[in-house]
Amino acid sequence: MMTYLSVTLLLDGLRRFLCGEERSYRSAAVDPSFSLAFTRTGDGSVETTYQGALVDRSPAEAVAAAVHAAAKRFAGEHLPLLPADDAGREDLEHALAEFERFLKQAG
Repeated sequence: MMTYLSVTLLLDGLRRFLCGEERSYRSAAVDPSFSLAFTRTGDGSVETTYQGALVDRSPAEAVAAAVHAAAKRFAGEHLPLLPADDAGREDLEHALAEFERFLKQAG
């Protein structure tokens, strides 16, 4: 269940970060042993780091698309395992819908 909530937190936090003016955002999973940091660079790219090590440097649109695609794959495989009225399932479905709206507006 913690993974469902962590994906929801990542989608919501990354969407707010990409829409806003903040220079950085740290996505801490429900289990705080895992966290990704996203930082805007001067050219508009986003650097993604894990424990200070660079994982990726891409345009913001590419980061958003990659996170969205991975979250959709996760949801497609794992959400059917939860009851339709499960709160974690509903939260992730809502976060995915909001992220999809964000992508359409940004594109």
